[in-house]
Amino acid sequence: MNFSTSVKAKLLVGAVSLLTSNAAVCGVVPVNTEAQLAEQLKKNELVVVKFFSKDCGPCRTIRPWFDELSDEYPNITFVSADVREEALAKKHHISSVPAIKFFKNGEKVTEFTGAEPTKEAFRAKVRNIINTKLISKAPAAMPTTPMKKGELKKEEPKKKTKMEKAKPKKEAKPKELKEKKTKKAKMPSKNEKSVRKVMAD
Repeated sequence: MNFSTSVKAKLLVGAVSLLTSNAAVCGVVPVNTEAQLAEQLKKNELVVVKFFSKDCGPCRTIRPWFDELSDEYPNITFVSADVREEALAKKHHISSVPAIKFFKNGEKVTEFTGAEPTKEAFRAKVRNIINTKLISKAPAAMPTTPMKKGELKKEEPKKKTKMEKAKPKKEAKPKELKEKKTKKAKMPSKNEKSVRKVMAD
């Protein structure tokens, strides 16, 4: 009787150690209560949570696919949450499983429910959400050169419009024509008048 009990105890310890080592390898954190999940969301910036139940067939199907993704993204915490606790399911509005929810700084970013038909489709869907919603970066602003004290901003020359470019320039008049127009008629002197009068007589 004692021998049987001892064997059972050893088998139990071996099974527990095996499960623990598997969890460490795949990198998925198992939680069973709302308090445990809240702790993970609080201490980790990026978290992907799989809500499941043990009697759910699709949940069992996607389990290895989910575990593999945790190895692919070491900077993201992957959590597997059992919804048997009512408070956990109620807090996160779980109405069907499996449900995959994505969190950033404790706030839910997006989610989807149900299992994809293939491993490739499931992994592609999760990857797409992670890359676009969780780890996407905003475009960097263009650097601006600070102005020195007392320096005035230089105004850029205004570009000519198409109408201004198409407008023909007026041709400059010859210098000789300008001189003729501006030149005044010369009045005859007194001597010239008297000579003209004599000649006329």
